[in-house]
Amino acid sequence: MLLVHDCDENKLSYRLDYISRELGLPGKARDKHFDNCIKLLGWDGMPPSSMSEYASTDASLLRPIMGHYEPIYLAEDETNGKRLEYDKKFMLLLNKIELNGIKVDLKLAERKIEEGEKRLQEIQNELGMNPNSNTDLKKLLIDDLGLPIVKTSPKTGKPSFDKKAMEIYEPMLERSQSPVAKLVLEYRGYNKAVSTYWKSYLTHVSPDGRIRPNFNLHRTNSRRLSCDSPNGQNIPKVSDKPWSQDVKQGFIPEEDCGLWEADYAQLEFRLGAAYGHQDDLIAIFDDPERDIFTEMSVALAMSRFDTKTLNYSLQYGAGVKRISEAFNVPPARATRIRDNYFNTYPGLAKATKLAARAAINQGFIRTWTGRRRHFQNPRLEAHKAFNAVVQSGAADIVKRQMLRLDEELPADCRMVLQIHDSIVFEIPKGKEIIYGPQIIQIMEDVRPNFGVKFKVDFHKWGT
Repeated sequence: MLLVHDCDENKLSYRLDYISRELGLPGKARDKHFDNCIKLLGWDGMPPSSMSEYASTDASLLRPIMGHYEPIYLAEDETNGKRLEYDKKFMLLLNKIELNGIKVDLKLAERKIEEGEKRLQEIQNELGMNPNSNTDLKKLLIDDLGLPIVKTSPKTGKPSFDKKAMEIYEPMLERSQSPVAKLVLEYRGYNKAVSTYWKSYLTHVSPDGRIRPNFNLHRTNSRRLSCDSPNGQNIPKVSDKPWSQDVKQGFIPEEDCGLWEADYAQLEFRLGAAYGHQDDLIAIFDDPERDIFTEMSVALAMSRFDTKTLNYSLQYGAGVKRISEAFNVPPARATRIRDNYFNTYPGLAKATKLAARAAINQGFIRTWTGRRRHFQNPRLEAHKAFNAVVQSGAADIVKRQMLRLDEELPADCRMVLQIHDSIVFEIPKGKEIIYGPQIIQIMEDVRPNFGVKFKVDFHKWGT
């Protein structure tokens, strides 16, 4: 899976059956009778005689798949195999983290489900409609609040309110002063907290009271980790929102231990500033007394909140249309906002253009580890190139530093979660005084030197 994903990160699947059939191979040895036996007996109950053909076919498919993809990988690899060795080591580290797991407060989860479901029903009653219904959402968002149609269904031509559409509507609702908008946001918050967090944790908890999320190295084209069963990477930041403020408290340490989080501050933004040689931003990052978004908001004549929104939108390749939607302004105004940003920070504009040009000319762009981000349609996707090199580069920084943490810290300093730019540790009480400075030193000591300081905040989990 790692090898195929490194050669082409844009596939629909990396399962053995999909990859083998894509190469004209027979695929897994299973039919309706085999599948019926699985349903009846389960994998653990299948007799060896029924499993033998399935298992031997699995094994026999690996050699031709490797035979096809290994030459492609070797032709692209500029590290003499070192990168794949890093990926293998990191895969083994993820196995260790999964075995560690993290303990869940089961009573708190049950209470939060009950409270959340009660509030969801109350909001439905207040609105007089169901915010999960497309028909009701159209009335709420389009008819009542007057928001624009941001996406339509290709089948029906009607307004769409799928996940991507709602991500666009969310900042519009945040800006609205309407009590209806606030209720819709609250409903979405509680709905996600109940289903995605609390119920999911209870569904996947092991007999020892710990969840063991499954981390994936091969499911994102940015090479960031993804996570499922349950998703341990969508845990919300601490906030004053009643639906999410206690989610981190749902994870608890073993007796005589504490949970601690080491979190990179603006990791991707710092890397982007370094790539763009944007010296004024680098100077702010290098001074612990200065705040990057406070100073940028002055330079851009925008609020701090809007500055953060704009910065991360542009970093993720947003164009005029996306900025227009995010700020609920006409396209002409969105164009002026974008141009003002790039005129203020020309290094970022130059780096964005260089990355786009490289993607168009080569069909891919390299990260600092030599890893390639391939584009299926370079001209249409060129605007994503700078974000790709930054996001993938930041993901590799975290992976490399995690390997160092595993190698250099004692065994009782256990990594139990990775949430993109942050790592959660379970540490015996009192030893955080020893391990905390060591964790910060290792994580901030990024190699090679990118010309900007990387900052790590080490704090008690949930604070």
